[in-house]
Amino acid sequence: MVVSIIIIAFSVALFAYWFRYSCILILRTRTSVDYATHVAKASSLAVLEIQRLLQGSVQELDLSAFRQALEKDYRVVNQLLSKAPMVEEHLSTVEQTMLRIDFRMMSIWDAFSRTCLGGPSRVAVSEIASIVGCLANAAGSAGVLSVEA
Repeated sequence: MVVSIIIIAFSVALFAYWFRYSCILILRTRTSVDYATHVAKASSLAVLEIQRLLQGSVQELDLSAFRQALEKDYRVVNQLLSKAPMVEEHLSTVEQTMLRIDFRMMSIWDAFSRTCLGGPSRVAVSEIASIVGCLANAAGSAGVLSVEA
């Protein structure tokens, strides 16, 4: 019985490690053209400005406002992805699902951090911004801008 519990716990830990590592690899993958910038400007997304502020600033930022803006951007990008022709060629359905799960996990971590640790998590907000940027890039590379035009 104890051995079974240890094996299950170890398996869950390995799965969690694999999942996080895979999400990080997806987020670090770059395309030759940055479509996220074009999609963000065309759709009035705040994600690029938030990423710039998070990377360049050591000062105290309003991370709660950033989270709200990223939630709005996430909804817009998901709508764009649903309209994008052949988006699976640029970001597979499995990758999209993994990033959506990661988005929810980071949202939960941010909420936990705000509630139990006294403030929002800068790392979680930064990863959420990366997820939104990656999804916007996939929508742009799939031709969502030509669909809207």
